[in-house]
Amino acid sequence: AYGSEIVRGVAGVLMGAGGIAVLLAILVGWFISRQISAPLLLLADATHRMADGNLGVRVVLQGEDEFGLLASSFNHMAERVENTVVTLRRFVADAAHELHTPITALHANLELAATDENETQRLTFVQRAQEQLKRLEAMTSSLLDLSKLESGEQPYERATVDINLLVAQVSELYASRAEQAGLSFQFDTPLESMESQVNEAQLRRVVGNLLDN
Repeated sequence: AYGSEIVRGVAGVLMGAGGIAVLLAILVGWFISRQISAPLLLLADATHRMADGNLGVRVVLQGEDEFGLLASSFNHMAERVENTVVTLRRFVADAAHELHTPITALHANLELAATDENETQRLTFVQRAQEQLKRLEAMTSSLLDLSKLESGEQPYERATVDINLLVAQVSELYASRAEQAGLSFQFDTPLESMESQVNEAQLRRVVGNLLDN
């Protein structure tokens, strides 16, 4: 009888301790799950908000653990996406503005050529329209080249180029146009030669665009 009482006492203690251990395990598991799920839910919420168009969303998580590194990577990615979208919007707006001017001039010249009865004047309007078409072709070609460069489809080849000589050669093409427009045209470059490793075709286009503007 005494042994049975001892066994029952020990069993009761063990059952009580086991219940407490199970309760502690549940509490610890709940706490750990909250510690894991809270940053994941925060990251998921930021991802959904970003998918809905809020590109300025960022995740605030302190710490050097895996979640802190993940939050830092997410914020870096979000910043790059935001900068890319802003740059793309600005690029589209600038391209639309640049294309609008020659399209308007082309439309006006064609209307004048269609209504003017003077053959000489009509030919002048047609020639002006052809110039605007060439300008549009150059713009669209530049946009396509830029798109290829950004996507990495077009190799960016470099060669040693004399910058002074290149600027002088390109400027000669616009000197007569400036004179016809009544503009004073001059450029100053250093006397010594300036050589650099560049893509000559792209640099010529850049200088030409600056002078054309």
